[in-house]
Amino acid sequence: MLDIRRSLRSLASRPVFPVVAVATLALGLGVNAAIFSLTREVLLRPLPYRDADRLVRVFETSRTLGVASAPTAPVNYVEWRERVNAFEQTAVFRRVAFNVSMKTSAVQVEGFQIAPAFFPMLGVEPALGRGFEGKTPTTVHGRRRLALELQNLPRPES
Repeated sequence: MLDIRRSLRSLASRPVFPVVAVATLALGLGVNAAIFSLTREVLLRPLPYRDADRLVRVFETSRTLGVASAPTAPVNYVEWRERVNAFEQTAVFRRVAFNVSMKTSAVQVEGFQIAPAFFPMLGVEPALGRGFEGKTPTTVHGRRRLALELQNLPRPES
C-alpha cells in the first residue's frame, strides 16, 4: 500500500509524464485501428465480381528474362485455353499505353487490351454504352478495336 501512495505522489509531482504516456497509448491505438481498417478494406474485402473467390491469375516463368511472373505469351494462352480443362472460363488481358490525339494536343494514357470474354467472365457490364458484341469487336483499319471507357483525360482547351 505504501508503494502505491509513493507512486501516486511521484506522478502528481511530475504531471507531464502521465500525460505523455496516455497520449502515446492513445496515438498507438488510433494508428493500429486505422491500419487494420485499411488492411481490411484493401486486402480482406472480397472483390466486387461474381464468384470472386474462384478468380485466378496465371503467370509464366521466364528463365531467359529472369522473371518469376512474366505475362503469358499469346501462343501459350491459346494452347492453355484449348488443352487445359481445369478452368471454367478464361480471358486474357494486358496493360498497354495508348496515345489519344485531340485537336491541339495528344496525351498518353494507360489502359488494358482485353479479350471479348473478359467482362462476361467477371460478371460485369460497362457503366455506359455497350461491351463487345459476340466475339468480334469493332474493326478499325482492319484491326479489332473498341474503346470502352476513357476517364480522367485532360479536356482540350477551347
